[in-house]
Amino acid sequence: MLLDKSEVSSGMEKKLEKELNLNFAGTNYEPKILKTYVVENNNFKEELSKLEKNPEINGIFVLTYEIPQNLKLKSKNKFYSFPFGFLKENNLLKYKNVNYITGKFNVQEDVKLLKELKPMKKLGVFVPTLNNSEEKIAGIKKLFKKENMPVEIITENTSEENMRNILKTVDGLYLISYGQYGAKPLALANQMKLPTFTIDFSSALNKKSLMGYDLRSEIDRRLRGGALSYMLYKTKNKRNLIGEIGDIKKTIFYNMDIGNEIDCYPSLLFLQNIQELNKNEEKKQYLGFKEAINRALIANNNLLSARNTMESFIYNVGVANSKRLPQLSLNAQYNRLDKDITSIPMNKPENSVNSYVKLSQVIFNDQINANVYIQKQQLKNSQAAYEQAKKDTIYYVASTYLNILQLNAQLKIQESNYKVVKESLNVARVNYKVGASGAQDVYRLESSLSSALSNIAEVKGQIKIAEASLNRLLNYPIDNSYTYENFNKISQDFVMGKDFLKKYAYGSSGTNKLLNFLINGAVENSENLENVENNINIKKREYTAAGRERYIPSIEAFGQYNKNNIITPWGENSNVHGPSEYWQGGVAITLPLIQGGETIEQRKMIEKQIESLSYKKKELNNEIAQNVSQTFTKLLTDYIQSYTSEVSATSAEKNLKIVSNLYAAGNGTITDLLDAQNSTLAAQLNHVIANYNMFNSAVKLENLYGDYTITKTPLERQAIINKLESIMN
Repeated sequence: MLLDKSEVSSGMEKKLEKELNLNFAGTNYEPKILKTYVVENNNFKEELSKLEKNPEINGIFVLTYEIPQNLKLKSKNKFYSFPFGFLKENNLLKYKNVNYITGKFNVQEDVKLLKELKPMKKLGVFVPTLNNSEEKIAGIKKLFKKENMPVEIITENTSEENMRNILKTVDGLYLISYGQYGAKPLALANQMKLPTFTIDFSSALNKKSLMGYDLRSEIDRRLRGGALSYMLYKTKNKRNLIGEIGDIKKTIFYNMDIGNEIDCYPSLLFLQNIQELNKNEEKKQYLGFKEAINRALIANNNLLSARNTMESFIYNVGVANSKRLPQLSLNAQYNRLDKDITSIPMNKPENSVNSYVKLSQVIFNDQINANVYIQKQQLKNSQAAYEQAKKDTIYYVASTYLNILQLNAQLKIQESNYKVVKESLNVARVNYKVGASGAQDVYRLESSLSSALSNIAEVKGQIKIAEASLNRLLNYPIDNSYTYENFNKISQDFVMGKDFLKKYAYGSSGTNKLLNFLINGAVENSENLENVENNINIKKREYTAAGRERYIPSIEAFGQYNKNNIITPWGENSNVHGPSEYWQGGVAITLPLIQGGETIEQRKMIEKQIESLSYKKKELNNEIAQNVSQTFTKLLTDYIQSYTSEVSATSAEKNLKIVSNLYAAGNGTITDLLDAQNSTLAAQLNHVIANYNMFNSAVKLENLYGDYTITKTPLERQAIINKLESIMN
């Protein structure tokens, strides 16, 4: 008889069948499950009666942990097993053919946990219908009374309105559940932000409750006990098999997501008493490695700014060049004469206007030509700066992405270490109870557990910080979190990965050839060097323009249409008859002899600036060579460390397994265990860090070289590998 149609219940049936086969091995009996019934709608007694009447069945296993009160078993020739009992069933004591297994569940520990999480003055307790007799309810109240905890009882038949009213008066909800029957009060408690604690063999409510017992290990133990009792009953005629198996073997879980939803945040001290920290994996947006790079290239704000700066220099060139194109201007002059001027014997108006339209064309102007050249060089600088910004953006995104993968790997190691220490602590507590070890073992492991939990919190914080940096680079909301690409797949995008590096050694001629190739390529591809070279060209052109300033004139052709009513020798208001509208044109030649000082000082200043830029170029060449050499050497070192740290981590893991088994068997010391745990943790972390350091060095080397293999196709990468191998002979 199963609790429900859930996966957990069907798993119980399979485990029971396995245990029956194991326990009856070597006997004359071959157990076989003939019928399976699911307990639904309180049809327990009805279904049990059907099984009792079936002559083919001689054993009945009730795989529920609640049974009706005053249950009458009608068959004296059948074996009955109730392996999932919590409280003693006195009415079953009169039957000698019954196996009823019960264990102690520690209400004191449960209440203590709830009180540590939140002050508790009264507790709601949910009891399923099958267990709500006055006797049982009184027994449950008595359990909590020992802990000075008043309770309000809720059953599945309590109306929703009454449930709400009861939950308003309590500080938490404790569920002795029966599958999905506890779902309604649990949902109401979550809505009202009450801490919840669930005991449920079916595990149906584990994901919805804040805390509770995961009883998978206990299920296995109870089924093994039931199968063994059945074998003894059939083969050795042992009767009256009611059994007490001591403390329930349980794992206390805490659901972080539920805690966040009900605003319940545990302390580190509280979490030390929790075996499993559960967090439902929310569906996060997938962000691949190249997808992140491509997103940054179109959305990164710094890169967009650099692109707009570059585009603005295109217009600067146009503005400078436009000064060599024809210039058209409209000019007007208004004159108001003083009234006293009328005493002058002239026939003229009081006021007059002079206007003209002028069209001019620069034939030659060295200053304008120099400015156009300079603006073109500055455009090249801005283009180089934009290209460098693209390369840097790829580097920042790639290194940040790899850093997040490294932190996620570290988190898995820290969480694994936490579980290992937790298991060791449980062993130490058992050993202490039976006198196999001292209290100092427990204290030292509790301290180690606290450190392990603190390390988990630290790594999670670092992941959030790294993701914030990645989101800023990608121009995404700062609190976005993602699922990431598999590292093994990403590592295939690197030309200088493990497969490439393992072929070469320090100081070999091939390695030196490769280094020289990388340095030459970095110099050739350097945007910063191009920028310095462009600035040198700018200064050289300024130097030439400054030298020509006193010897090469500016030449301008112009045409001008005039119209005026001002008294001129030929104006309409003059005594000389002539046109008031006329054209004039010509050529203007300007040779500045001195403009604000001598040019020789200007030329000397520019000479020094060119000399300074030349030194800067040489230093930048040296800096590029040094950076490439250092990064290449570090890449080779990181590869060696990745290899050796992997060997060290594997050995440490094997040693920890041996030491843990020795300690569990009582043959090892706590010092040996802690040393092994710490050594394993350090070795695993060192391997992860060394492995990712190697790929971060590869990204940095590609950034220095000025081209990325991680953005190329597999065919392009293979062509690069072939080229590098040919260089290295």
